[in-house]
Amino acid sequence: MRPNEDKLTFAAVFEMDEKAKVHSEWFGRTIIHSDHRFSYEQAQEVIEAGAGKFADEIKILNQLHHLLRKDRFKRGC
Repeated sequence: MRPNEDKLTFAAVFEMDEKAKVHSEWFGRTIIHSDHRFSYEQAQEVIEAGAGKFADEIKILNQLHHLLRKDRFKRGC
């Protein structure tokens, strides 16, 4: 995605707790307006440093990633 451009999308929105349990979900058409574009390398740098643009948000997403991955492997994936 290019930053500062509207994109028409179909989105899946989930409300999750800190244990990655889904409490609500919504699917529908949306418009995304990205504020910033990260490469995988840039996002990894923020994760490793614990600082940088959107560091708090990236940290939460990384924690959820690890919880979901652990659960997926537990189920045999």
